[in-house]
Amino acid sequence: MRAALQDLEAEFRDRPGFGGWTHSSLHFGRILKEGLDGYRQRILAAQAQPATIQDAERQDFYAALLLTLEGLEILRARVRERVKEAAPADAETAARRETLLAALQKVPFRRAQSFAEAAIATNFLFYADGSDDLGRFDQFMWPYYERSRDAGEITPDEAREWIREQWEAMDRATAWNVAIGGLKADGSSAVNELTRLCLEAATGRRRPNLALRIPPEMPEEVWEATLDCLASGGGLPALYNEMGYRRAIREA
Repeated sequence: MRAALQDLEAEFRDRPGFGGWTHSSLHFGRILKEGLDGYRQRILAAQAQPATIQDAERQDFYAALLLTLEGLEILRARVRERVKEAAPADAETAARRETLLAALQKVPFRRAQSFAEAAIATNFLFYADGSDDLGRFDQFMWPYYERSRDAGEITPDEAREWIREQWEAMDRATAWNVAIGGLKADGSSAVNELTRLCLEAATGRRRPNLALRIPPEMPEEVWEATLDCLASGGGLPALYNEMGYRRAIREA
C-alpha cells in the first residue's frame, strides 16, 4: 500500500500548488458514487439545454469544466505510466502496484466498487485538487469498506493500513482536516467501524487534524480508541460536541 500510494504522490510532488492550504473539500462521496464520467454526462446535458445554447457565458463555463475533466484524464494516464516504470522491490510491492494500476484504469472516472478503488480514487483526487480537507471520510468511505469487508476482500487491519497511508499522504502534503463521527441527516448516529479505524490509524500522528464529532451516544470501543489516540501524544483527535456544533450552525 505504501509503495503504491507513494508512487501516486510522486507524480504530483512538483506540481504547482502541491501543499494544500486551499481550504477546499471536494464532494468525494459523489465522485466515488457517480464517477467523473457521470459528471461529464451532466455537463453535456446542461450544455445542450436551449437556454444554455444562447448563453455564451454558460457555454464557456461548461467548456471549461470539460477541459478540466480532459486534463484529469491526461494526468491519470501519466500517473499510470509513472507507476508502470517503477521497478518493484519484491513480490508484495509488485502485487500492490498491480492493485494501483488496475484501480487507476477505472477510477475516478468510473464508479468505485471496492474499498481499494475508493481509497485510490480519493487519494488521486486529493492530490489533483490540492485540497487540504477530506470532509467526512468515515461516511463517504463506509459503503465501500462494508462491501469489501463482507465480501472478504479486506480485513479491518488492512483497512487501517490503507487509512494510515492516507493520513501520511496528508501530512506530507501539509494538508489539514478530516471529520469523523457525528450524526446523519436523519439524526441517527453516524459513528461506525470505520470511525474507530480512523482513530486507530491516527494514533501517534500529528496530522490530519482529526475532528471527532461526538454524538449524544457513542460506542464504548470508539471512546477507547479516542482515549488511546489522545494518550499517544499527538493531540488527536480534536473533540467537537455534535449537538452544540449543530446548534451553533443553526444560530449563526
